Amino acid sequence: MDFEMTELQKMVYSATREFAAKEVRPAAKELDKKENPLDRIDWELIKKASQLGFRTLTFPEEYGGAGADCLTTVIHYEALSWADGGFAHYFFQLHILGPSILRMPRQQRELLVPGIVEDDTFLVGAANTESCGATEYVLPYDAPGAAFRTVAEKKGDEYIINGTKEYCSNGPIAKMLFVSLQTNPNAPLSQSWTQIMVPADAPGLSIGKIHDHMGMRLLPTAELVFDDVHVPARYLIGEEGTALEMHHRIRPWILTLHNGQVLGILQALYDDTLDFAKNRNVCGKPILEHPTIKLMLADMRMKIEAGRALTYKTAWNLDHRKEDFRNNTELVYLTKAFLDEAALTIIRNADEIHGGMGTNREMLTEKLIRDAFTMLHWLNTRSVAYLKGAPTPRGVSIPGLGGEEGIAI
Repeated sequence: MDFEMTELQKMVYSATREFAAKEVRPAAKELDKKENPLDRIDWELIKKASQLGFRTLTFPEEYGGAGADCLTTVIHYEALSWADGGFAHYFFQLHILGPSILRMPRQQRELLVPGIVEDDTFLVGAANTESCGATEYVLPYDAPGAAFRTVAEKKGDEYIINGTKEYCSNGPIAKMLFVSLQTNPNAPLSQSWTQIMVPADAPGLSIGKIHDHMGMRLLPTAELVFDDVHVPARYLIGEEGTALEMHHRIRPWILTLHNGQVLGILQALYDDTLDFAKNRNVCGKPILEHPTIKLMLADMRMKIEAGRALTYKTAWNLDHRKEDFRNNTELVYLTKAFLDEAALTIIRNADEIHGGMGTNREMLTEKLIRDAFTMLHWLNTRSVAYLKGAPTPRGVSIPGLGGEEGIAI
């Protein structure tokens, strides 16, 4: 692996970091304080990011994107999340969609892609989580009725959807939603989990509660209620009952981008704490000159550098060693677990170095601590990440997936 950035990566990093520092960070500090979650959305800032190519970064070049690979996208996320992780996440689902565009049926590409490319405010959302337990589809728990109570029934040339989703990223502002549901609740998850695209303006779809998070406050998440929502059958993604296999193929990419986000937030927290230590005087000298503070800052930096090395390695593996699916997947989950553990130490050190001043809402540190802590429960918990990254005896698999032997879990 060559640690030297490519020309594209240098360009992406430079453009992202400049925009993050000059535009996003100053705005995010004030937007974070607003009480109404919808008031925290700066559409002009989103348009500017779109015009810089951030929304369609991973889209193929023939569709106006940069065709960015996983590592390039991670570098982008780290730089943008340094300013605000919530703002960076507006484009997350679009970046997951990008690499899949050329594998989509032509009808679906024509239905979806031109609208995304032409509209600077076109965002998409993922509707996966339900109150019955998100861990069930991550592990997965391959049992009838597991993970999802939302159901789609096919009638003629359309599906009728009923159910409720929670914590849907971009839920109140997305123009298209990718919805996980069951098409056969009596079958195991490996045969019943299906994904369908649902336009946000579909009759019968309504927004319930808009969640008010401690951190990542620029990103709105919401409860979505599906009450006899009719969707044309051509909106089906893949085939009925195949979403579990698709999920396990794309999950490493998703987690790796998430890990890039966490890195950006932790790097911002370290930078802010280091700057504070240089300028805060105690006992006649900057606290950076006190050995205890130096040790804590060194520990913060060490963990961030180690986390970055792991994250970049997993991204590089996904770009270059695609045949080693099982090992790549395990390492991605272990990287998530490592960053979660590192975040707890970095949060504690930043809080101790700032002392009481760090709890002041006027301080950037207070916001960054909230953002970092919120990411601990994003996508899956630390314990689940350890389980998914643990060694697995060969032959332990989900039956029926990825050929006769299945996909190892």
